[in-house]
Amino acid sequence: ISVRESSGIELCSNYLGVDAINLVDPTLLLTCNNYISVLSDNNKANEISGAFAYVLDQTANKKDLVKSCAAHLGETNVYYIQDLSDNSVYQWINAFKSAKCIITDSFHGTVFSIIFNKPFVVIANNKRGRARFDSILSLLGLKDRLIDDNAEATSIVKASSTAIDWSDVNKKLNDCRERSLEFLSQALTD
Repeated sequence: ISVRESSGIELCSNYLGVDAINLVDPTLLLTCNNYISVLSDNNKANEISGAFAYVLDQTANKKDLVKSCAAHLGETNVYYIQDLSDNSVYQWINAFKSAKCIITDSFHGTVFSIIFNKPFVVIANNKRGRARFDSILSLLGLKDRLIDDNAEATSIVKASSTAIDWSDVNKKLNDCRERSLEFLSQALTD
């Protein structure tokens, strides 16, 4: 059994009596070039020139956090998913590809920020399962990108002003990707 959260290993052991392995979410098995290859020229024309806010559970407080994070990331233009003209999967992928930075409360928003190597800040979303955010960010050495939805200015500045060493992150991600693909290959042949 494979799980995408490290906390799932203990749960599988305690409640199912089985050993589990922590692997990356399936969306991370593909590279940015795999995702870019599905974009048509029409989708590429609708690029974002600023920050992309992919916020699933919108609140007034999160809107303020998005503005603050975007400002600290050097962006004054903030585009929300609602600002995309057709909200297609292609335009969604293109928003992650073309944005200057990302602010999100979504696990997959976090994943695609990483895939496209974008400066990003994650607003913890306890309602949708914080363990998976903690797990992937810890695995890739990006835990400092996570802030609580009641974050103070110092947390926002720290999360948004620290440069990301993408060569280190991508090496860790490639190692995780290889490990996950080996597991899947083995599981399919057994």
